[in-house]
This record gives sequence, structure tokens and C-alpha cells, in this order.
Amino acid sequence: MIRVLIERHLKKDNEPEYHKAIRKLKQKASHRDGYLSGEMLIDPEDSSHCLILSNWQDLESWKVWNKSTERKTARDTIRKMLTKDENILIFQSTSMK
Repeated sequence: MIRVLIERHLKKDNEPEYHKAIRKLKQKASHRDGYLSGEMLIDPEDSSHCLILSNWQDLESWKVWNKSTERKTARDTIRKMLTKDENILIFQSTSMK
């Protein structure tokens, strides 16, 4: 399993519009091959600091989604709400032996 962590910093007063855009994007992603789950995390001391954690079956599934027209269109919309570009980190699950 691949876990994708997307960190975003929102411009002031963009939270409601951002949350709406993220819900739409999650709905679209949920229909893609390899998508397992996703959630949004918000910094309790700074609501403009958000993380998206999505779980994918494999790296290729994430790459296909990330290059899709739907994701690119949504990213362009979301980018206007941010103070800086999103930061994407990708991790693979492993057992702790």
C-alpha cells in the first residue's frame, strides 16, 4: 500500500471553499482504480494548515490519478486558495520488525 500525504497552507478565509473542493476531489478519486481511502487533517492551532492523507493500492495507481485531467483541474482550482505550492510526500507501508 502507498500512502500519499499532501500538505497545504490556505490563504485566509478560504477554508469553506477549500473543504468543498476537497470533498469533490475525494469523490472523484474514490472511483479510480487503486484508491483505498482518504482523509483530511487540520492543524488544531492553525486551520489554514491542512494535510490530505490518501491510501492507494500501489504507486502506479497514484501516478495515474496524479496525472489525470480531473486531478490537474482540481489542483489548479485549489492552487488559487494556497499561500504556496502543495507539498506531496509518498510512503510505502511496511511492517515494523
